[in-house]
Amino acid sequence: RIEDTPSWLRSGYRVGFSIPACLRSLFTIHNETGNIYTHMLPSLMFFWALLLNLSSLLASLSNADEADGSVSGVEDSRITGIVDKVILCLYCFSVAFCMASSSLFHTCGCHSESTWKSLLRCDMNGI
Repeated sequence: RIEDTPSWLRSGYRVGFSIPACLRSLFTIHNETGNIYTHMLPSLMFFWALLLNLSSLLASLSNADEADGSVSGVEDSRITGIVDKVILCLYCFSVAFCMASSSLFHTCGCHSESTWKSLLRCDMNGI
């Protein structure tokens, strides 16, 4: 029975919050705090890594356009390096999206049942 559970276990749940209230709840402790921050912080880190890798990729692309390719094997290594950077960018984007969608679900899922269902789908797609 619910009455037999400890009171601390029955508190801290957010239900029917407005979107601004959901965002304000980022600064309070509740049952989703751990889920939110353990997904939000890695999301921000991988988004930052994505930006760094994109800038490196763009620099490599502009250098590849300027290269004359006269040395044998150099052009192949440039192409391999570019492909590696593209794959790394895709990986960073995938991880950032996965973590951000989960953090968004845990932050705003308490808004309404329809929001919860939509964000759960987004979270599952990220996984």
